Order: sequence, then structure tokens, then C-alpha cells
Amino acid sequence: MSGLERLQRLERGAPARLSLAPGRERATPLDALAAQAFTGGDAELRAGLLADLAERFADDYPDNLFGDFDALAGRLAAGSTADAVALAETVSHLSHHYGRHTELRFRYLHDFLYGLDWCRWAEKEAVSRACVAPLSDAFLGYLCRRGDELTVLIAADDAKYGRLAPGQYRNPFGFDRSPASELLLLRNLRDAGQLPFDAWRLHGGFRVTPFVAARLALAQSMGLAADTGHL
Repeated sequence: MSGLERLQRLERGAPARLSLAPGRERATPLDALAAQAFTGGDAELRAGLLADLAERFADDYPDNLFGDFDALAGRLAAGSTADAVALAETVSHLSHHYGRHTELRFRYLHDFLYGLDWCRWAEKEAVSRACVAPLSDAFLGYLCRRGDELTVLIAADDAKYGRLAPGQYRNPFGFDRSPASELLLLRNLRDAGQLPFDAWRLHGGFRVTPFVAARLALAQSMGLAADTGHL
């Protein structure tokens, strides 16, 4: 089965992915996205890489709500074939490492996909990191290292990143991230212009925003503050 056919099958077989693009409810269909992004002689291979990642995400984050993969496809379309393969391997590793099959066990892809993790990282050294893109090798490398650090903390049953009971998802953010709350919170952040990364564009713009404080303040104003560190 070709990469494009796999993408078409994924679109038919999975629930429609929601979008955080202003004025749009649904994310770009995967087959349409591949046709738009991949135009060179290796378009079929790159479509297959996108299909691999879409399948990986669906398995690692079955509760994921928002799925704008446009900027990721744009990144897969850039550079050489070898660059695209290496990027897909790194993102697949990160998806698995942070997803439901390991002790990290985060529930959603959102913090990665929309640059929320990136913005938290960039804020710490805004002068030097503000121009480092959310899907850059530099930031993805940081996420790989951070995942390893979290694994060590969890093994030691750290106060913030401790062991989870079966069926629990990790939530160190101090506010409720159940699906209903997550849906409202991210849409409100979008409407307030606080999302750091335009994941719904092939060449998604990015900027350092005060989203960390904005998300917490918004969650508190919506009554979503939670005392527990887990979902």
C-alpha cells in the first residue's frame, strides 16, 4: 500500500481530527496535506513517513483532541530525503517516549504539536532561543534528553514526577486536563492569541508568548485548577 493510500485509510478509519486554526473546525485531511506538501521525486516516501507518524501518534495518544499536522508535514518536506527520514525517526521516538506506553504517560500530543513545550524552553533563554523553531533539531534533541531525565526522576518516585497508578495519565501542570477542560482551554488560548506555534500552516509561524502564565491564569479563571498532579 502506498503512503498516500495509507493516509487515505487513516482518514477514513479514525475520528476527525480537530483543528486550532482560527475559523476552522477540522484539521487538513492527511491525504490532502501530503499532496500539498510533498511534490518532489520522493513524494511517496515522504507521504509514507507522515503516515508512519500519524499511526504512531494515534497509538501513543488515543485521547488526543487537536491534530493539525500541517507544520510537521512542512518540516518533513524540507531538506533531503535523509533529513526527512531522520526527522521522522526522532519524532516517532519522542511520541513513544512521552506517550501512554511508557512511565512518562502524557495524555495529549498538544504540548508538542502547538509549541507549548517549545515556548517553555525558549522562555528560559529568550534572546538565543526565540529564533530556534519548535521542530528544529536543537529543540527535538532537548526533548530527547528531557525525556531521559524524566525517566530517571520517575524511577526515583520524584515528588513532582513520581510513579503512576495503572490507568493514570501524568499531569504536572496544576490544573485539570480532562478532555472537556483541555478542549475549552486550548480554544480559549487560541482565541487570546497565546498559542506559540501555528501548527495548522505548512510553514507555521512561531513566537515566544507568555503562554505559561496565561494558561494557568485562564485555567484558574475557568475553575479548572486541580490539587492533584495526575489526571
